[in-house]
This record gives sequence, C-alpha cells and structure tokens, in this order.
Amino acid sequence: MDNDRAFMLSHTFLLKSVKPFGEGLWQPGASGAPWRSDAAEPTADDCVCSIAIFTEEPGTIDLDGTSVSLSKGSAIQLRSGGRFSVQSGSGSATGRLAGWLVEFFVFRFGDSRPIAGGFPLLPYHQEIAVHPFAALCSVVDRITRTADGYDDPTALRKQAALLELLALLMENQQRSHMLDNAAAAVKRAISYVRDHYTEPLTVEQLASIAGVGRWQFSELFRRLTGKRPLDYINTIRLNRAKELLLLTDDPLREIAQSVGFRDEYYFNRKFSRMFGCAPKSFARSGKTAASRQPLLPAAKQARVRSSLTGEPSRLVVCGGILGDVLSLGVKPLGAELAVMGRQVVYRDKLAGILDVGIGGDADTIAALQPDLVLLEKEGVAASHFQSAAAPVVSFRRTEDVTVRLRAIAALLGAEREADEWIARHEDAASSMWNRLRSRIGTGETATVLVQIGVQLFVMGNRGLAATLYHPRGFSSSEGAAKLAEGSERFREITAEQLPGYDGDRLFLLFSGDERSKREARQLTETSAWQSLHAFRSGNIHMTEAKWNYDDSLTRGQLLPVLPHILSSRI
Repeated sequence: MDNDRAFMLSHTFLLKSVKPFGEGLWQPGASGAPWRSDAAEPTADDCVCSIAIFTEEPGTIDLDGTSVSLSKGSAIQLRSGGRFSVQSGSGSATGRLAGWLVEFFVFRFGDSRPIAGGFPLLPYHQEIAVHPFAALCSVVDRITRTADGYDDPTALRKQAALLELLALLMENQQRSHMLDNAAAAVKRAISYVRDHYTEPLTVEQLASIAGVGRWQFSELFRRLTGKRPLDYINTIRLNRAKELLLLTDDPLREIAQSVGFRDEYYFNRKFSRMFGCAPKSFARSGKTAASRQPLLPAAKQARVRSSLTGEPSRLVVCGGILGDVLSLGVKPLGAELAVMGRQVVYRDKLAGILDVGIGGDADTIAALQPDLVLLEKEGVAASHFQSAAAPVVSFRRTEDVTVRLRAIAALLGAEREADEWIARHEDAASSMWNRLRSRIGTGETATVLVQIGVQLFVMGNRGLAATLYHPRGFSSSEGAAKLAEGSERFREITAEQLPGYDGDRLFLLFSGDERSKREARQLTETSAWQSLHAFRSGNIHMTEAKWNYDDSLTRGQLLPVLPHILSSRI
C-alpha cells in the first residue's frame, strides 16, 4: 500500500481518448509511431494505458486469442500494444454499444515522455467488478460527456474524471483481493465440513475456523456452494445416508447417527423433504437384488482388491459405469466397447481394454478369467455371466453417480480416490458456475433434448442435465422436472409435444457426425421449434451427444467445455 501511495505522489496522468465499443478489431495505439527514433526507447503502443469498461451489457473480449467473459458493470486493463476484439452480450460483434475504451498516458513528474508498461496499480487482463454500479456510471458519464468546444475547464473535468475512475477501480480491486483471501479461508472451512460432517457443527464454529465474521462467512459460503452453511452440511449428511440406505441393512437410527444426525425423527423429516420419500421407503424401492446382499464376502473382497492392482486389472465392466471405474484409477481387462467406445469423450483411455461385445458376451468374458464383473444393465440377470465363475455386482442406471462411484470404490479399495474425485468435482462445478453468473438469469430453466436419427428424446435429471441443474446454474423446465420426479431417465417425444418441454434454454444433442448435425439444424427450422420461447429468445445450444453419458469421467471433462457450449447458439 505504501508503494501504491508513493507511485501516485510521483506520477501524473493524461487522458488520450475515449472510444465506444463497436464492431471490428481494436488495436490500442495503432499508429506505431515511436516517441523518438532510438529503437531502444518505448514506442507509442507501449506507452498507452487502456481500460475497457462494460457499462451497457455483459460481453466477451478476445485478448490475443484468449477469451474473457465480463459482466455488466466491470472493467479490465488491456496489455499495452496488444490486440483485442469485443463481442456484445448478444453473442456477436454487431456494433451494439457495450461499453467504452479509455486510453491515457502516465508520466513521471519532471519527464516529458510517458512511461511504458501500462498502469501498474491495476492487474492486466483480470476482470474488476465495480460496486456500486451507479458510481461507475457516474464517472463514465463525466469522462465520456461531450461539450461544444474543448476548453480548459472541460479538459480539466475530464482529467478529474480519469483520476476518479482509476481510484474507483483501485478500491474495487483491493476489496476484491480481500474477498479472495476471505473466500480461500471459507474454502478451507468447506473442506473441514467434508471431513467432519459426522461431528456436531455450527456456523459460529466454521466462521471461527475460517477467521471470517459470521455474516461475511455465510454470504461467501452461499456464493461458493449455492447453499447456506447448515443446508450444505445437511446435504452432505443426507447424501451419505442415501448411500448407506442403498448399500447396507443398518437400522435407521444407526445410519442417522453415523452421518451426524443425533435425532432420528429430525433426520427422517429432512430426508423426506429433500428426496420426496421417507428413508425406509427409499431403501425398499432403491435397493437392487445385488445390493440387498453383502457385495462380497470379506475374504473374497480382499482377494479381489489385491488382484486389481495391475494394468489392466482382472476386472470386466459392462455398461456406462466404465467411466466411473477409470476415474478411480483402475483399468479393467475388458469392457463393452462396441458402440460406447466410439462415442465417449475418454477414448484416449481405452487402449489395452478388450471389447467384450454388446451386452457382454459370456464366453468372451469367461476366457478373460476375471475376478469381478461390474454390470450396469437393466433387465439382464447376473446369471448371464455364470460361466465367468466370478462375482457379479450390478448397479441401476438411475442411481446417483456419487452413490454408484462410492459403491464401486468400496469394491475396488479406492474409497480415498472416490472422496477426492467428489470433492474436486464439487469445487470445479461451483467455480465454473460462479464464472458464468453474469451469463445466466436468476431462475432460468433448461431442457436437454437428444436427436437420434428421426427420433427425439427429452432427458430427465441424467447425463448433461445432471450438470446443468445446479443451485448456481439452471433449474429444470416443468416438463423435464416431471420426468425426474417419475425417475424416468428419458422419454421419446414428437415435435407436437415440444411446447410441454419448453424452457428458457434448450440444449439439443446430436450424434456427432456432420449428417446428424445437419439433421439437428434442419429440425430447428421447423415451425414446431420456431414457436418455442427458447428459440425466439435465441437460446438454443447445440452440442454432441457424447456429453450425455452419465459417468463421473464424462462429467469431469464436461465442466471446462460447458462455457463454450453456452456461448454457441443457433
């Protein structure tokens, strides 16, 4: 802070220009004229300080090939001499006014030439959100205001407005830095919750661990997780209870106490409110035949674990849970790859895994002499694999991915890897949605549709939809919500039924080849599509159906791609 004050006392500032954003590529200081002929001296480009301010709408700025999304009411300092282009919030460079480019020089007292390297008290290429927004609008209005004749008083007022703008940005940057430090402390408290959720926890205790005041702690906690602290704690406890209800036959009281609830009746009430049914009803309806029995005798489980240490392991996987197994760091000997192997996003991880055929050919699997067969099939009996002479454990497709991942991890001795993946994924998802906050309206709804040939399907709360429906992201449309309530993974619909699944956004998935992509685009040109609210709003997003697989590996790779899917509209 002392260095900042010393800099401000030893330098002065001169406004060069103020330009509105429009269509086309800007290059600050494009003249390229040097301040003097000596090549060692900085050029004009190097000496121009440039700040982009978004006052009218959010937008995207391309900085030498790197895309940065900025919210309305924010600013960013551009690197001297660099090239950049601006897109308006509508998603195209239409020339709409999104904001302003302010250019100025910095001089050291006593020097006649400006210094190079930009304004050192603000970071390069980092969004600065300005609060209150009215203060930013006021200073921008004064610095951009035109007057008849550019007399000395007008020039002086503009210079004063430039100084006020720099002070406003510095204040907000310093406040943001303080919030970043507080957010890091709150993240440590969130990690503490994950490790100690079975213990009594209070908001005061967690705020003390973070070293942040209670009010600020609760607000930052909500921003980072989408939930209030006690709601977040209860969600972790209830999700873990759901896993235990599926995987054990422990009494309800013991399950409640093991996840941190001291009152069985309170646990029952919270569980029913969150999942829509009582814990006992969930256990009765949710368990498969395999999960009602001990998964493996202890001795056999120990032998299986010890055999699954090589690459590839003596494990065979049938169905979409292959991505779960791979995310735990275990590579099976065989898997069902005939169709899935051509579609999944993790094809680079399939080398060395033998294809056991569609549905899992029993003889092929038996020849591999597996120690364990993991099955994700509905309507296929474990007896189908009897010739393999290996334990067969099956999982329902409708099981929650974290429940399934932990159950698989328990068999493979990879509980730590499962816990780490779940924690890492939750952090990455929250971080992604926080970055997208300016691009999604409060309460926006979404529906995921999949086109396969001439057939059209709507998804429930599975695949891509499971990532989209997030406390900081989208809510499910009314039609999609009804599917999820009825535990339907998907439903085939006709074009006439589309209005029943309309939402603020529609995500249309296609098979991935050019023909399927053309067919999907042709579908959106029909009158049924063009009558939809999402179509009229320009909120139809198209992407490949490979992102609709319901395993942990696909979900993890989806997060960095999702912002690009949201930026692509038809």
